[in-house]
Amino acid sequence: MYTRKLSSVSWENKNIGSKAANLGELTRTGVPVPPGFVITSDGFDKFLKVNKLDGKIRDILTKMKENEQDVYNYAVRIENMITEAPIPDFLQSEIKEQYEELSLGQNAKEIGRIALDIIKAGREHEPVAVRPSPLVNDLSASSYAGQLSYSLNVAGLERVCRAIKKTWASLFSPRVMFYRKARNIEGILLMGVIVQKMVNPEKSGVMFTADPVTNDSNKIIIDSSWGLPDSVIYGYVSPDNYVIDKSSESVLSKTIGNKSVMRVRDPVSGGTKSERVLSDKMNIEVLETHEIAKLVELAKKIERNYNGQPQNIEWCSERGRFFIVESKPVKSTDVTFQESNTTLPSVLQGTPVSHGLVEGKVRIVLNTPEINKVVQGDLIVTKTITPDMMPIMDKVSGIITDEDSYTGYTSVISREFGIPCVIKTENATAVLKDEQEIVLDAFKGYIYSNKEEVTDSEEFTEETELQ
Repeated sequence: MYTRKLSSVSWENKNIGSKAANLGELTRTGVPVPPGFVITSDGFDKFLKVNKLDGKIRDILTKMKENEQDVYNYAVRIENMITEAPIPDFLQSEIKEQYEELSLGQNAKEIGRIALDIIKAGREHEPVAVRPSPLVNDLSASSYAGQLSYSLNVAGLERVCRAIKKTWASLFSPRVMFYRKARNIEGILLMGVIVQKMVNPEKSGVMFTADPVTNDSNKIIIDSSWGLPDSVIYGYVSPDNYVIDKSSESVLSKTIGNKSVMRVRDPVSGGTKSERVLSDKMNIEVLETHEIAKLVELAKKIERNYNGQPQNIEWCSERGRFFIVESKPVKSTDVTFQESNTTLPSVLQGTPVSHGLVEGKVRIVLNTPEINKVVQGDLIVTKTITPDMMPIMDKVSGIITDEDSYTGYTSVISREFGIPCVIKTENATAVLKDEQEIVLDAFKGYIYSNKEEVTDSEEFTEETELQ
């Protein structure tokens, strides 16, 4: 078999990827996880072999040169090979059976054939989420955060199969190939693919069971917004932020964000879309007191399942019921430093999410094409970091953003690459100018105008791994 129900898998299954294994473990311990199934890495491997793609892909990977244009062209070629190849009948048959059972429920096989056909006629287009679950040898070094393709609100077998191939192909997308270069990952990697019932949440977010910046294990960090979790993860909004004392479960601090947009399911075309938040909901708290308490309860339970290892948890709430859609380790950040001494004038202040002190020239990046302006050592100033900016991560010496969240993609990727980063400046893209020389203090969250030389008395060591 090349497919397995999420409820039947665990960490012992080595061919499904860590994300699927984690969801299986959580399901088995009673954590509310949307039902689903996973296509194993053996299924992906069989797909490649039946279509005679494995050898062709290896040849292309061997030919890849170091310059970015060749990487891009070769990557697109591999992507097209995978998306255009058919899924073998035996594998598609398994996917069809699992998808139908997911749509109809676990008792579908006990229903008479005629009755079952009638039910299928009305429920064959169950919307699902299709997510990657890569197999990696060292999750502490790289787990493709935000790089691999996923599809939400996918309905119908044909679209589900296309989404699965799109996810497979994303292992070789241009941004993933640049990521692999930066992380020194070689060869053909395999992955499982998760297909889960799509939750239609009114509210969602991310929580960490330890502070990912200070590594304080007695704090729980919760970010929340309206709609799907993407609103928080990819910086569409400045979410509400709560810092919770893990021992007493009391709220130590809270910041209510400006949540002007939300990501929601698109019932017409499928997929998702951005939608304006009603004016009376933009600046009010998403979570009620009892909901914060429930999330804290889930966070502590999940962390216990991992023997106390801090977790990065993606959650959502539909009709008052919470679901966990991902949990992965928060890797330790060990930082020792002293205050820096400077008399430079401060021009901006934000929230530091990846520590460091660096000076250099500003490069304003307002959209993906503008990444071509970035040169080695630039301090990039942008609204938010997106996965398509991966090609420049090995060039930049610092990151400053207008928005973002403590738990979002910008924060995660800056910590992984050890890039000093300050978020939530509100207007850095308007205040700072291209080529302006500045100092970024990502310990205290200040940006200084570099009118004179900065005195750096920092003595620190930092071991940064992927959050």
